[in-house]
Amino acid sequence: MVVFPKIEEIFSGIKGYVDSSFCHTASYSFIKSLPNETKVCLACSGGSDSVFLVLLFCAYFPNLAKNASILHLNHNLRGKESDDDEQYVKNLAEQLGLNFFSGKLKNIETFYSEGTLHDIRHKFFAEKMRSIGSNILLLGQQKNDIAETVIMRLSRASGLDGLSAPHEIRKFSNGQIRIRPILFISKVRIESILSNLGISWRIDSSNLQCDYFRNEVRNVVLKAIQEFAKQYDIVENFAESQKQIVEANEAIEMFASNHLAKMEITNKLNLSEIRHLPVAILRRILNKWLAHNNISVKKTEFDSLLQQIREKETSVFNCLENKQLQLQGDILKVVHQNQRSHSKPFSIQWIHGEIFLPNGKSLKKRLFTIDQKSLKKILQCDTSSEAYIAFSETLTVKNFCADEQYTRFGHSTPKKLKAFLRNKIECFKEEPMLYINRDICWIPGLSVADTYKIKANHKHALLLTYS
Repeated sequence: MVVFPKIEEIFSGIKGYVDSSFCHTASYSFIKSLPNETKVCLACSGGSDSVFLVLLFCAYFPNLAKNASILHLNHNLRGKESDDDEQYVKNLAEQLGLNFFSGKLKNIETFYSEGTLHDIRHKFFAEKMRSIGSNILLLGQQKNDIAETVIMRLSRASGLDGLSAPHEIRKFSNGQIRIRPILFISKVRIESILSNLGISWRIDSSNLQCDYFRNEVRNVVLKAIQEFAKQYDIVENFAESQKQIVEANEAIEMFASNHLAKMEITNKLNLSEIRHLPVAILRRILNKWLAHNNISVKKTEFDSLLQQIREKETSVFNCLENKQLQLQGDILKVVHQNQRSHSKPFSIQWIHGEIFLPNGKSLKKRLFTIDQKSLKKILQCDTSSEAYIAFSETLTVKNFCADEQYTRFGHSTPKKLKAFLRNKIECFKEEPMLYINRDICWIPGLSVADTYKIKANHKHALLLTYS
């Protein structure tokens, strides 16, 4: 049984330690404004952070505590230790007069990834909150979690939104509001306060292992950075940098939203007034427009689209759910695959990067250095999927046209494609034709045109890959 013989003294002590710093946070202002009858839920594992969160809440908001509930999920991964955690939190809730709701994982033989455990935990929270009739969830992340999250997100190439996490207050479309009231205080400070007040907490032994990415960042990476940083307090400095990231992100969000508010949001986006905006704002506008149209693209494709928008290139990007993005001139539009025709004429100036074609395939290119060993590979390559051509900086890609003339390898005179393809024309109707100036240099499935064939004296080739 958790025993606080002098609860009022503990509440007074908590307030004494954090009074000025907590009362100036957005969390405090938000919670303070809630009506007395609001049903607030607090996630508590029994660790120092969440125990401190519960005590801080009860100390400052006794008017809300009578309707508050503690939610605890027993992961059941550490046997008796997990059960003891649950009992500790239950006793804590009873002594503080809070409602207590728990859940327990059953399939303990399964190895759950960190992401899966997070999803399971929040699914449990959402279900309990629904049954309680609550949309407010308080979470116990503290200042060290900011440093850990920033390092993890940087390793995954997250954007400003990702680097702004964890958020002090986050509102979701389903009405749920997550609040993290103790992000302003470090773990060392939290444990020092609890110890000074004679309050114990549970220690999760699995956190000392490096089975999960966050544990490795916490136990190895952060310690190593702090060791090399010497006099710098990296937890404080990461938090300060993240604060500025949040501020920059909010500014970009405001500018992007203001620009979108002046535009008609349809399946077509007029780029003429936004193309030359700072990249960060253009990126946000584009993300919002894609979300409005339920379009999802890979990061590499998004970056390519952004670049081609700024360079006024013509491109086609195939997306999920039979949708396609067509970029031409100042217009970016969403087209359903079943509403378009592959035979519709297109012409794309291809300077660099990967381009996406109406037939669902893409073209890539890179500079290839030729040596004696590679000459054999070049001569034997599968021309349906790749070609080596004499280097040229810019290519033009067009749809197939049987009336165009093509100089086959070994021939000096060009001929119309239909003259030598004859009954094979149907096989090529979906294939692109690649031009250098006005001459066709390659059509996938045919050899490279004679003029652009690699010869023994060439030092470089442009390797084209079609897939």
